[in-house]
Amino acid sequence: MKKRVLKGINIFFTGLFALSVLSPYVDPNLINISIFGLMFPFVLIPLILLIPINYRLNRPFFIALLVLTFFGLYKCLCFVQFNSSSKAAEPGFTIMSYNMMIGARLINNQGEVLPERRESFIELLTSNPRVDVFFGQELGKTVRELLAEGKYFPHEHSIEGRSAAIYSSYPITAHGEINIGSSINSCLWADLVVTGDTVRVYSVHLESNKLRQSSFELLTDNTRERADAINGISDLVTKYVKNGKKRSEQAKLIDQHASKSPYPVIMAGDFNEGPNSFVYRILKRNFEDAFMNTGKGIGSTWNGFIPFLRIDHILYSPLINNHDFHLTKTNLSDHYPIKATFTMK
Repeated sequence: MKKRVLKGINIFFTGLFALSVLSPYVDPNLINISIFGLMFPFVLIPLILLIPINYRLNRPFFIALLVLTFFGLYKCLCFVQFNSSSKAAEPGFTIMSYNMMIGARLINNQGEVLPERRESFIELLTSNPRVDVFFGQELGKTVRELLAEGKYFPHEHSIEGRSAAIYSSYPITAHGEINIGSSINSCLWADLVVTGDTVRVYSVHLESNKLRQSSFELLTDNTRERADAINGISDLVTKYVKNGKKRSEQAKLIDQHASKSPYPVIMAGDFNEGPNSFVYRILKRNFEDAFMNTGKGIGSTWNGFIPFLRIDHILYSPLINNHDFHLTKTNLSDHYPIKATFTMK
């Protein structure tokens, strides 16, 4: 009986693991298994726990689980990195990507900007290394006004009603928008002249999951009953699966545009998808990932209770050198800002 139950558990979690591994290679518009890709870190844990149990009771599964776990641990490098610290070469330029949640956490109930929050945001932009190009998503009126007041970036490409924006210390010689079929979410691009070279940058904000406020509260309030938490998770899963189809089409459009760029590319923003997803694979296939190359520690970029949600990314052409990557834990938004420094090869 023990062996039969154990076999069933083995098959169940091995099946989940297989689906999670296959997820990045399957277009959600054909077969939608994207949710299994999101579950990858959580599926790997039970596989590891099953190894010692199978050692005595089921040797074939013990060997199989060892192989799967080895592969899974390697894939974990998408979420956790152990790179040593590195210093940017001169002359370098630093970019930051940040989903600001419409600036909701910068203001009080009367709509006034909180001084300490203002200072924290300015410090993010001006602390060493100072941000040269700011990729913003969901900035809102408050953040845009703060950026204008400080005159941190003399050049700007933004469109009223669009969630993505580009603020630059370097001249913009051309710019535009990729129509990704959304009334709010967007992808803006601009050509920047950086130390004599032209770089094309993309500020990306793919389809949001559009959680109901009640569900978001259920997901973030630890005092709620278990049934309420399950309702919140159910809403997250439903929205993630539905909007994952839209994100896959949006990713294809951006990939097509970026592949035709006459210049090296830096693409950054809120993909609303993790590194074990179809969307990430499509957008990264011609680029490097700054977190993978120079990041350190756990790369979770969502400021919420679900761990390992690395949904904000910085990608770049192999023709560009990446010297460092930093993720700052701050409560100015429901995302964390990510920063990277580059030089041209």
